Amino acid sequence: MKFIVKLFLILSMSVLANANPQVKQASLEALDFIASVYSISYSPAPWKKQFDNWDIELEYQKARELIEQDSDLTIAEAKKAIMSFVYSTRDYHVSIRFHSTEQSSLGFTVRSAEGRYFIVHVDRNKLSAHSFPFEAGDEIIEFDGKPVNEVVQSLKIYENNVEQTDQALAEFALTNRRANRGYSVPRGPLLITVKPKNKDKIVSRQLIWEYTPELVPNLDMSMKDPIKDPLFAKPEIKSPMMNYAADTFDLNPQNIGEKNGYLPDLGKAEEVEELEDSLFRAYVYQEGEEKIGVVRIPTYSVSDYNKSIESFEKIIAYMEEHTDKLVIDQLNNPGGSVFYLYALASNLSDQALETPKHKMSITPTQVASCAALSGILNAIRSDSDAIKLIGERISGFPVSLQFINFYKGYCELFLEEWKKGKTMSKPHWIAGVDKINPNITHYTKPILVLINELDFSGGDFFPTIMQDNKRATIMGVRTAGAGGYVLGYSFPNLLGISNFRVTESLAYRVDQNPIENLGVSPDIEAKLTVNDLQNNYVDYVKKVKEAVRNLK
Repeated sequence: MKFIVKLFLILSMSVLANANPQVKQASLEALDFIASVYSISYSPAPWKKQFDNWDIELEYQKARELIEQDSDLTIAEAKKAIMSFVYSTRDYHVSIRFHSTEQSSLGFTVRSAEGRYFIVHVDRNKLSAHSFPFEAGDEIIEFDGKPVNEVVQSLKIYENNVEQTDQALAEFALTNRRANRGYSVPRGPLLITVKPKNKDKIVSRQLIWEYTPELVPNLDMSMKDPIKDPLFAKPEIKSPMMNYAADTFDLNPQNIGEKNGYLPDLGKAEEVEELEDSLFRAYVYQEGEEKIGVVRIPTYSVSDYNKSIESFEKIIAYMEEHTDKLVIDQLNNPGGSVFYLYALASNLSDQALETPKHKMSITPTQVASCAALSGILNAIRSDSDAIKLIGERISGFPVSLQFINFYKGYCELFLEEWKKGKTMSKPHWIAGVDKINPNITHYTKPILVLINELDFSGGDFFPTIMQDNKRATIMGVRTAGAGGYVLGYSFPNLLGISNFRVTESLAYRVDQNPIENLGVSPDIEAKLTVNDLQNNYVDYVKKVKEAVRNLK
């Protein structure tokens, strides 16, 4: 009890003064724990060394020195030091989150093209035309008294990763910031200068941040009695390819994972009853003698996988019968479940599709899990046994005796490698699924897949599979390159760290190149232009329609 009272007093003092010796000790303990998990479980480490000369020990020492050398360390500075270690990986899957309610937003979104910045969305529920007489296509010149580009560059958390992806994420953060992601949160008034579209005069307007104050003290609110509950890691991510969380952004067409997306219709959409109640944005338009189908896949993480798959199957059945070509809009896709992704892909080919292999970290937890499953899996002797145990589908992917047998091989690999003293597996397929067999209903005609720099994880894997199997033409700009599956960990700490994530596999394409850091390069490059951001993506739509005409 005395310890708890003392701890409470320490934390209260840290909230008030925000600097004391205990902060340094707590910071070093948190850094040590996080670094130890990365040293055990971070699968891409050898690739990072090869790709970027990344050295976990060196980065750990750098972060430790930032903490040790600061004689008046605050909790905010401690968080930045630990973030510097986590984000040194140049890995979009890894992250660290903090318990915090503090956030600010302005009600509009900005994107750049050709070195210039434009408004692309205004939330009129928050910014009326009277208070904010600007619209999509107007150019931002200055932001809070500084050139807008200078402010955007200061908001880049992932240093020197993929330039276009880093840039796009910082542009989102320009007008929407959350402390739980490590951002400093602004408040109060600011001045912006804008050049309205088709006008020469630059005008200024004062806005005020919509600010939510901090209601969480500098304490891990989930921490239990530290005497009874020692430090330990708890896996939180329940499926591979977890999406890149987009909780920084307001709901608008520019949002990562937004259902309808920002791309306008490629042509006049026909009235099709079969597509009206779809869980996906889907339509058909006429282009000369051909009918072109369009389907948007906004995310691979949904609330009801089975319903989504059923909806997608109905769409594809209609498209196969009534269209000549298909466009899949996968722009701004954060990823999600690998099994759901596989289930979608099964509807898009009449041939089995090869999947990426993964080098996976092997830990005692995974080995124990596989050992515990062995007896259960061996008792399954039929499809009905498998369905009775697991259900008809797992994240939309069909369950069968075949699936169980592949999964058994997956578990056996972990057990065998562990017995050999290995903590990293040889390249193997997730759950043993090396091929995606065609669904009964599937599309057989040419496909164009649209990608961009805000496609992460599953958003990397879907175009990888389609491109590696020569099933589709890929168009846009290269994806982010988040190439593995990720697990989340939480632990009691005094810095308010909610959780951190670790990439625990490294995926390889058919040509043996990793997806991590390299992403998927398009067969046809198509960048957004100034004209796109000012005139409803007119150039991009033109390029897409030309690519569709040339599909064979």
